[in-house]
Amino acid sequence: MGQFVITLQGIELYGYHGLYPGEKELGTKYRIDLKFELNIPEKEEIELQDTVDYKKAFDIVTEVFKTPTPLLENICTEIAKELKKSFKNTETILVSISKLSPPLGGVSEAAKVEYLLK
Repeated sequence: MGQFVITLQGIELYGYHGLYPGEKELGTKYRIDLKFELNIPEKEEIELQDTVDYKKAFDIVTEVFKTPTPLLENICTEIAKELKKSFKNTETILVSISKLSPPLGGVSEAAKVEYLLK
């Protein structure tokens, strides 16, 4: 049995998430990273159903992300749960969401939330 780490990095989406009116009305850019850890049984050739389908993972993220949500923590947990439903052989799923240039009244590259589902 082999341990694999699969990542999907730098998914960029525009969304209207946040607590403050400006965030909900104007929106901002977000960067999402996914990390999957899974064991794949030894076999001659690994098939798509044995691993993570990048396109399907991307589609899950974009679908969950469409719904405006006040806190990034809730988006992270929802994305992780939906990914787990589709990729049952994953041992862990790490979802990272960065809100780029958050409205803090000063300069900040990003505000980032990570959620690890085991």
